[in-house]
Amino acid sequence: MATSTYFFNNNENIKYNDVLDKMVEGFPFRTSINWQSLPLAFQSNIDDIINANDYLYLFKKDKYIKFSLIHEEVVAGPAPITDGWPGLAGTGLEAGIDTAAEWPDADDRSSIKTVLFTKGAVCILYNLNDNTINKTNIATQFAASNYPEFCSNLDTILVWKSLDASFVYLFKGNYYIRYNLNSNIIDKGKQVISAYWHDVTFTQIQASVSVDNEVMGSGCRCGEVENGQYNFQISPDTEFGLIAYANSERLQTVSIYVDDLPVDAFSGKGDGNTVIGIRTYLSGTGKIGIQIQKEGAEPGRVNFIYGRLDSKASSIMVSSESDTDNGAPDCTVVINTPLS
Repeated sequence: MATSTYFFNNNENIKYNDVLDKMVEGFPFRTSINWQSLPLAFQSNIDDIINANDYLYLFKKDKYIKFSLIHEEVVAGPAPITDGWPGLAGTGLEAGIDTAAEWPDADDRSSIKTVLFTKGAVCILYNLNDNTINKTNIATQFAASNYPEFCSNLDTILVWKSLDASFVYLFKGNYYIRYNLNSNIIDKGKQVISAYWHDVTFTQIQASVSVDNEVMGSGCRCGEVENGQYNFQISPDTEFGLIAYANSERLQTVSIYVDDLPVDAFSGKGDGNTVIGIRTYLSGTGKIGIQIQKEGAEPGRVNFIYGRLDSKASSIMVSSESDTDNGAPDCTVVINTPLS
């Protein structure tokens, strides 16, 4: 399994190539650039992240969000922690956590039935099936009593998906220790982060997660909206481009919105996918809307496909329904971002 690890600190993140054992060139990026669908509040100072059964759970203060790895979009939240994790009610962790991580099953490392939370010295194992908890402490759970500074107030816990998910890393400040899931001992003592995590420039890691490259972004988002306008999120302060095609003798009007404000509109008609507009724009805060309206009609149903090309680039297609039986949409708009 080819995996990547993401480290988060303040409003930046680093992607680490686990196969090549080094930071991916060009990082750190602002989290808003390559995690575009995260709500503004979760674009900085994330407390920690769980990777469980094709979903990420991101925690910040007393809130969490659920993020689909397959579609790379938020599917629930922000919501109070106890809405999704009712077993934490009354533990003190419902108000916020220090760290969170999935806890691999001893017999099946790919199946996550238990997750782990810490706050201070407290460690809670949380059963996903029945929302029950088992309360212990960090020193006991990780056999870490010989490393007292790592027995409370941790920054993040990472279950590394590489190497059969056999290692768990406990980070605090500019240091980490490593727990071996096979032998249930700390098998690597206090180390500077950059000593093992090559090229990583962060001297503190607030949140971390390891993901399967074949799962993340493996499915594009597609669907339809009824009001003629598809709204989506891309990276802020980024140049994006679009090209619009017409395949109808009825005039087609394309309107572009940035941050809910109209910034441009143009019209055209033709057959055989006639190009009616090529434009570039700046994304503002990243909230973009594309509306298609046919001559003599109210904005109607449009279809969309949103696909990620890599960690930064996306391609979005928005098309109107056809008035004819030629099988082609009356108007199609293709957006690519970023342009450089």
